[in-house]
This record gives sequence, structure tokens and C-alpha cells, in this order.
Amino acid sequence: MTFRQRPKPGRDKAGLAVSEDPSVRAQSDALRLLSYRPRSRAELLKRLADKGHDRATAEAAVDKLASAGLVDDGRVARMMASAKAASAGLGRVRIAQELRRRGFAERTVSEAMSGLSPEDELSAAETLLLRRLAKMPGLAADKRRARLYGLLRRRGFGEGLIFKLFDKHLKVE
Repeated sequence: MTFRQRPKPGRDKAGLAVSEDPSVRAQSDALRLLSYRPRSRAELLKRLADKGHDRATAEAAVDKLASAGLVDDGRVARMMASAKAASAGLGRVRIAQELRRRGFAERTVSEAMSGLSPEDELSAAETLLLRRLAKMPGLAADKRRARLYGLLRRRGFGEGLIFKLFDKHLKVE
């Protein structure tokens, strides 16, 4: 039987010194959150508020980390946009919605979206279309088109791109 050791007084689970100063605690909590993955300013502020830090203290801690280059909304938004486009197979519209939902400013969203190439979006949509088309062998042509159209629109691909793919891969019967 193994027992967990309790942290020593004045230290947290990781053995780091715990301060009574709220600004030091907020900064420490923010650093801990950033150690898992990059986060946006809005997400850090929300998580710090969830941990019980007041707004002013949380903003001061995040400002200090941003001035040190540890919080960069532009970099995080670009990283998230490229990851969503590559792995999740999402289109520009859906990626922009996700970034806005996560609290990124409109300017940051548009800058992140400008980094995505139309060729990559076309490739992701085509891959998704062909993968789903292979699962619909016995379906009537009109139902197949309707289902594929709905799928691609929900994933954030534009109508022009969808119809371009339909012209290329679906025969009108």
C-alpha cells in the first residue's frame, strides 16, 4: 500500500513555495496553467477568476506574463487555427467561430485566418467529402448531395468551395 505524501507547510503539491500575496499566487496559478498548454488572455483571466482571484489581481498577473512574452494571443490564435484546419478538418468559417468563442479579439481572429491557405482548406474539404462519400454507396444521389452539403457547411466550408467539389466528384444524375 502506498501513501501520498502531504505537501510540507507553505508549499504546494509540486513543492513550490506558496505565498500569501494574492498577486504572487495569481501569477503562480497563471504560470501553472500555461505549463499545460498555451492559453489566450481571456482564457487565463477566466480560469484565474474560477480559482477565486479578483479581476484586478488576475489582470495584473496576466499583464506581467504578457510583458515577459508568455501570453501572446496572436501566436495562440494562429496555432489553434492551423491545428483546427489540419487535424479537425474544419473550414474557415467554423475556425473563426471557435476563435471568437474562446475570447479572441476580432483583429486577432482575422490575422490568424489570413495565415490559412485556401489550398489547405480545399484539401481538407475534399478529404472529408471523399471519406464520407465512400460510406454512402447505396444512397440516392439527391440524398447523398444533401447530406454531404450539410456536413461540409456544419464544418465551416463555404458554398462556393462545396459546389466546386460537387462538380469535381459528384455526377449529376
